[in-house]
Amino acid sequence: MEINEDLLIKKAVAPRVTLEALEANIVAEHYFTAYEGRMGSIVEGTYETKGSMAGTDVDLESIKLLTFCVLVLKNGYTVHGVSGCASLENFNRDIGMSIARNNAVNQIWPLMGYELKTKLMHQEAIAQDDAMGLALTSLVQTSMGKLEMKPEYAKILLDEMIPQTVESNESVAKIVQAGIKAWAELNGDENIPEWHELSQSDKDIWAATVSYYRANPKPEEDEAFDQKLIRSLVLASSNPPTLPASQRKTHLKLVD
Repeated sequence: MEINEDLLIKKAVAPRVTLEALEANIVAEHYFTAYEGRMGSIVEGTYETKGSMAGTDVDLESIKLLTFCVLVLKNGYTVHGVSGCASLENFNRDIGMSIARNNAVNQIWPLMGYELKTKLMHQEAIAQDDAMGLALTSLVQTSMGKLEMKPEYAKILLDEMIPQTVESNESVAKIVQAGIKAWAELNGDENIPEWHELSQSDKDIWAATVSYYRANPKPEEDEAFDQKLIRSLVLASSNPPTLPASQRKTHLKLVD
């Protein structure tokens, strides 16, 4: 059976590295023979040579038959391929460039395969976090209204359950944001949106806030009310303070 890209596309039932994606990852191509590279390094003043026959006619004619291809990828990483020819009579620059390029491309496949596998593992982890996050979010929204955020419940949910079951800061942020929403609604504030209604920048702010409080568990002396409330939800170290009547109609916002 002849294996080609069309067949691989038809047979694929899961994400894979495609030739189209690989080619799109190449942003620059450079071709030169070893002889041309030698000449360029002489001009740059960086040329070095060793060996008893270095610089002889035999040496210089030989390196004219070695073709290099250097491919630059989107992230700046480079790969190279080489094509050698045994005789001057058979040397063809276009063929040498084509073979060298194919050899360089063959180095890209495993790199992009590794990158894809890493992304798939990350997506799987996020999906697991999301499933747990949705379950805990529902639990938070239901239970906070009934239990009015009792400190012992907060500690069990946010201090013990989340670190063991949810790893990503974004997933924890979903729980915290749901807690803030539920807490505000208990005090008459119906203005806080659902997580899926937030912009990506707002989600990033929530995730960054969770990350900060996880790394800095001790409160600051001049910490604002909103910060205290979020910190208590993230760390579950104390009962969230009662929302003052004057703030019950105020949208709870993160402090920059």
